[in-house]
Amino acid sequence: MPGPAARSTDPTAHGGLITGPGCPTVLIGGLPAARVGADMHVCPMVTPAVPPVPHVGGPITGPGVPTVLIGGMPAATVGDLATCAGPPAAIVMGCPTVLIGTGGGGGASVSAGGGAVQAAGAGAISAVTGQPGPKGQGPHWFKTQFVDSADLPVTEVRYALTDPDGRETSAVLTGDGTIRRGGLPDAGDYKIQLFVVYNAQWSKSEAKVGDTIKLTAETEGYADGTPALVRIWEREISGLDNVVTEMTVEVKGDKIEAQWEYQYPQEREGRDEPADPSGYASPEYFFMAHVREDRARSGQLKYQDHIEIELKDQDDHPVADEAYILRLPNGEVRKGKLDKNGYKKEEKLPPGRWNVEFPEIKDE
Repeated sequence: MPGPAARSTDPTAHGGLITGPGCPTVLIGGLPAARVGADMHVCPMVTPAVPPVPHVGGPITGPGVPTVLIGGMPAATVGDLATCAGPPAAIVMGCPTVLIGTGGGGGASVSAGGGAVQAAGAGAISAVTGQPGPKGQGPHWFKTQFVDSADLPVTEVRYALTDPDGRETSAVLTGDGTIRRGGLPDAGDYKIQLFVVYNAQWSKSEAKVGDTIKLTAETEGYADGTPALVRIWEREISGLDNVVTEMTVEVKGDKIEAQWEYQYPQEREGRDEPADPSGYASPEYFFMAHVREDRARSGQLKYQDHIEIELKDQDDHPVADEAYILRLPNGEVRKGKLDKNGYKKEEKLPPGRWNVEFPEIKDE
């Protein structure tokens, strides 16, 4: 029967698969070609009885395309039948880019093509792809796959499918990133729109207290003006992460943008420093960018602080070369000496409260 070429692992109408083995020297879409009289299928259905009678499946019986021989056997195509303990099972899906005798098409905007796909194939399509199958009878079908720039399948991404009459359905790309639809009542163009939020990033990976940081994420499928939510979280190693702040923005030019100025948590909430330095954790943050059901998570942002130490005597003169001890909120202790101007800058410090001592200065 003319139509898309069938291959090992393509689905059949009873919910099973072509098990092959297929022709190992002829690969169609990366899978061994299926042939009439040579390759088998399995059927998961059972006939109600005591005990139930399994269908098990059997060989592909055709009719196939007798003018196209693969390994000396007729090529199997969509619509060909396979033996079953119950009624024969039709092959409901094949390779849309290899058409033997007739065909259809695929792509981001796809056209439904001819094929003997019937409503009985709904279970097979849903079982194989994890996506909705056809809901009614019809002679048309399509199949298309989404891959990224590295030619890897795009998965876990929502999409909307609009048929030629403007009706819209939605689902999520799973498995190999392929969308299959059979039993379609209408021929014509079917439009597919992906919806995704991705590439959430801070403008830098490390920042200082008081810095203003830019937050960005990219979007696909959302119009300008679509509301978006940016939620900043503080990592909590010993417990649940905490929400620091939320910002409502809008999608513009397929992007989400926001800005945030860091304040140390004790300043922000009026909390006391932990009495035990072992309970201190240097603050790290991530943000989530949300647009409707979709979201993306950024990497970690680390914050560092600095202090400037300056020592003068009672006459406002610099005290040169004075030794100091700096105690930091994480329990770290740093020692050093001031310069000839009585000054020292300490950098790359964990944010929080600190204490400076001058051990060689005696109280009078």
